[in-house]
Amino acid sequence: MRQSGNEHEVSWNASYEVIKRQSSGLFKTSPTHAAVMITEAVVKNPNEFDGCGSYLGDLFSPHIKKLENETNNEESLIQEEQKDRYRY
Repeated sequence: MRQSGNEHEVSWNASYEVIKRQSSGLFKTSPTHAAVMITEAVVKNPNEFDGCGSYLGDLFSPHIKKLENETNNEESLIQEEQKDRYRY
């Protein structure tokens, strides 16, 4: 996506949404884990992802940490709601 002229934020959001939809587990895939998954795919298959290696550093930028914190806050709220679900 980056080679097509898209900015990092647009490329990241699209990739992260695809990764989240692929996981069928109870818990969401964290932004950090998604970044690691992308990095592993690029490193294992450099010919398939030609030219993507130069963008890997952007995956671990501060906005990923911000998303990680937001995800953790959402999960904490969900857990709190589940605990109080039968409270009257």
